[in-house]
Amino acid sequence: VATSSHVLARIHRPPAQQRYHGMRGVAQLLLARGEPSSAILGLLEEASKALSESRQLGDRSSQHFEYAVETLLRRNRLAPSTALLEEADALLEQAGLASRRLAYNAGDVSLTRGVQAMGEGRHADALAQYQSAAAAYASGLRLPSRAFDMADGDLRAKRGYARLRAHYAKSKLSIDTSSDELNEIVQDLESGEADAFSGLSPLPEALLWRAKCFRSSGDLGRAVQDVRRAIELAPGDTQVPEAADVLARARCELAECEFESALAADETLLVERALRELLTAS
Repeated sequence: VATSSHVLARIHRPPAQQRYHGMRGVAQLLLARGEPSSAILGLLEEASKALSESRQLGDRSSQHFEYAVETLLRRNRLAPSTALLEEADALLEQAGLASRRLAYNAGDVSLTRGVQAMGEGRHADALAQYQSAAAAYASGLRLPSRAFDMADGDLRAKRGYARLRAHYAKSKLSIDTSSDELNEIVQDLESGEADAFSGLSPLPEALLWRAKCFRSSGDLGRAVQDVRRAIELAPGDTQVPEAADVLARARCELAECEFESALAADETLLVERALRELLTAS
C-alpha cells in the first residue's frame, strides 16, 4: 500500500499505473479481511477506489473482478446498500462466471438479496434469489479448479446453505418439499464449512428440518437421530442468540419425538418422563 502511493500519472506509464493501483486495492482488501470494524470499512472503500482505477486503466482479468466483487460484498455486509449489490452485479455481468471464485461471488450476491427479501416478507422474491444463488454455486463446481481456488467442498456447502434458505422460503409459500431434497441439502452442508452470514454452521438447522420431515412421515427413529446430531453440532455458546435458538428448538423437538414414541409404546412411565422433559424443553 505504501509503495503504490508513489506511482504518479505524470511519471509512470499506464501499464505501471494499472499494476500498482491493482496491487494497492488487493493489499487493502487483504488487510481488511477479518473482524468487521469502522477501520476495515475504510480500507474496503479505498480498495474499491484503487481497483476501479486499475479497471479504468484496462485490467479485465478474472482475478481483478474476483477481488473487486469480494470487496463490494464485504462493504455491503458492514454497511448494506442496494447500490453496492448493483455495482457487483454490473461487474459480474462484465466478467461472466469465468472462474470458480466469480461463481461463488455471484452466488453470494444472490444470497444476500434473498436474505434481504426474506427479512422484508417478500418470500417469492427470496426464493428466486436463493435458487439463483444455488445455481451459481453449482456452476462453479463445473469449472476447473486453479491453485488457491474455491474447493469443491466450499462450493457444495454454500450451495447447500442456499438450498436450505430456499427450503424455508418454500415453507412460507406453502410449496411442497421432499425428504430427498433435504437429504441433498444435508449432504452438501456436510462437505465443507458454509459461510452462513450469521457466522453459525447451518447444518444443525438442516438436520432439524429433515427431522420434522421424518417425524411427519412417522419415522421417529430417524427423526431422533437427526435431532440428537443437531444438538451435538449446535454451538455451545448460548450467549449468541442464534445459537441459543437452534439448541432450544432441537431440545424441544427431541422431547416431542420421545413423547410420541412413548405414546406409541403405551408405556405409562415413559410417557410421564417424556412429558416432563417436553414441559422443561418448552
